[in-house]
Amino acid sequence: MVENKSLKEEITSLKNIIVMQEGKFLIANDQEQQKYLFEIQFRKKLSNMFSPTQIDLILNPKKKVFWWSNEDIAAAISLRSVSSKAYNYLREKKNYPLPGLSTLRKWSATFSVEKGMLTDVIALMKEKGKSMSRNDKMTVLSFDETYISHKISYDKKNEQILGPYKCVQTVMARGLTCSWKQPVFYDFQCPMTKDLLFDIISEIHNAGFEVVALVSDMGPTNIGLWKNLDITPSTSWFINPVSRKRVHVFADVPHLLKLARNHFIDKGFVLPENVYIGKNVLEEYLKISKKSEFELAFRFSEKHINVTGTLRQNVKLATQIFSNRLAEALKYCGKKNMLSMYNWKEASELIKLFNDWFDLLNTQLPIDKLTKSYGLDEDNQNELLKKMDSTIENMKVHGSKKRLPFQTGILVTNASLRNLLIDIKNNYNDISYIMTRRVNSDVLENLFSYLKGMVDSNTHMTPIEFKYCNSLRWYLLGKHSNMVFTNNHNTQDTDESCLVNCLSGIIFNDAEVIECFPTDVQADITDNALTSVISDLGGNTKDTEESNLELLDNYDIHSLMEIHEMSEIEKECIEYITGSVVKKFISKYPYLGEKVYHCDDNNSSWTEKITKVNLIRPSSYVMYVANVIEIIFNLYHGNNGLNKSP
Repeated sequence: MVENKSLKEEITSLKNIIVMQEGKFLIANDQEQQKYLFEIQFRKKLSNMFSPTQIDLILNPKKKVFWWSNEDIAAAISLRSVSSKAYNYLREKKNYPLPGLSTLRKWSATFSVEKGMLTDVIALMKEKGKSMSRNDKMTVLSFDETYISHKISYDKKNEQILGPYKCVQTVMARGLTCSWKQPVFYDFQCPMTKDLLFDIISEIHNAGFEVVALVSDMGPTNIGLWKNLDITPSTSWFINPVSRKRVHVFADVPHLLKLARNHFIDKGFVLPENVYIGKNVLEEYLKISKKSEFELAFRFSEKHINVTGTLRQNVKLATQIFSNRLAEALKYCGKKNMLSMYNWKEASELIKLFNDWFDLLNTQLPIDKLTKSYGLDEDNQNELLKKMDSTIENMKVHGSKKRLPFQTGILVTNASLRNLLIDIKNNYNDISYIMTRRVNSDVLENLFSYLKGMVDSNTHMTPIEFKYCNSLRWYLLGKHSNMVFTNNHNTQDTDESCLVNCLSGIIFNDAEVIECFPTDVQADITDNALTSVISDLGGNTKDTEESNLELLDNYDIHSLMEIHEMSEIEKECIEYITGSVVKKFISKYPYLGEKVYHCDDNNSSWTEKITKVNLIRPSSYVMYVANVIEIIFNLYHGNNGLNKSP
């Protein structure tokens, strides 16, 4: 009995222990579950800012990282390329989860950037291409030269002397329908030849990408290449040496516009029936606009006519001469008999034609600032190209008896654009338009700006700096490195990502490097939808009690307005400026003005002539107030500038 009692007590004790252990297990399991749920939420919250490896380090700060992912390395190299001091500060002082500099040096040393074909880049493109569609791999090649320092450099790694060189040739591949770009070749003192071009195309084809277009400027060596390829306006293509399909040749459109501006300003154009137009009509317009502080084409000034030196490389100055606003200003002044000489009508029409043509050849969205990409309005767009062709064919630069290279470039580019759209419609699925900025050389301009910014924007890079020191290597290895140093860009940067953003011998990571426009985007595009999107009028049109605007009724200002009569241009400009102010409040106070639609007859106002969608005509009373304010302002400050006395 005693033994049974002892055994029962022992059983009871063991059961209690089991219950206690089960309780502890449940508590521990619950804590583990809570920790697990916390980590899931934590990772979700930080996933947009940190990589999985970095989040692991934040959760377990004492844990040592034995392997950094390709995405981590690429992002870290990009940050390091901006500033090594900032990188060290974030890593050492702020404890940001970043790889050490020794890790970056170790990884970057394995990536080959030897001149010639960038073989490591091509190998990685081949691997990345396995996950891309055939449409995504349609490739445009751009090539250009940039000047480098004549200094001799010594490459310690390869124990060789580099230089002296004058320039470096760089070739960039980019997607035609998909947002990616990648340098694939560079060499010093290396003009582009037919054999070299075909070798590059073959290497890219072997990586799984098909070259469908070629872009360059109209430099002397590039014109020689065109001749070797038998490029003319009637045969604006050559045969791909591997795929045996057509490769369409484009001249860089911003470069063409600058060349056209230079000839227009320097010598002028001779149109059919010996009609001459040149800078004299622009100078006459400036004389008219100087009579008042108000200007119809307010961005246009003498610096656009007297442009010299490096300013001639600025695309923006060229686009502001060949602009819709300047064309309309010349037409307006001509119809009002302010301009009576220098063939203002023909000059206005030519400037407008160049503006519309450049807009069509420079789209980076399906609909870019009201301009549809080529193919979305094909009939009207082909009419524009046809009109441009006819004008260029029948136009001569004053003093020249034959067609100049920039004219040939325009004709070849127009022909290539038509033929390229035909080919991709026939050979690829679900493609019906071309975003035309993809067939110019802006990616190379921005690459050169980045590389020079990494060294010193006021000096030329040495060969060794271009190759290793903070330049090409960092651009290739870093993710979105092109977003750095954008202030001195000659062309607007794009949103394309570098296709290769990891290191030699490493398979591409799964990061979202390529962002494609959906192929069926045009199905959702309508003119009505466009108007509703772009219009800034808003939908708030509820009745608002009119405020008491009769503020000036008690003042004798009618005599002031009669004495200080404004010119017609001043009145038009005041209406335009006042309309831009009213536009900010029109949704809340709709009685302040009304939406204006485009009209181009002789009685149209300036605002009606230049509006496309969303300009506002102020109400008569708002205009009355604006005119009074202008008169009183001028009376107070006089004709000698602002009166700064109290």
